Amino acid sequence: RSYRPGEWYGVLGDRTVLLLPPEERSRAAARWARVDAGTPADDLVDALISGGRAALPAFVLATTAD
Repeated sequence: RSYRPGEWYGVLGDRTVLLLPPEERSRAAARWARVDAGTPADDLVDALISGGRAALPAFVLATTAD
């Protein structure tokens, strides 16, 4: 892993990286425990768009497999 300064929030787990834009600070904080617990990517996406896909302007979700 490496770090590059920027405005987006990065939520890092053992196998998952979730990036959210600056206006989504509360959503990033709310997802931290799920990412840390190893929640499957499909469940993370479901949680991110639970308020409607249009309510979330952008995100990056990357995972690794065994």
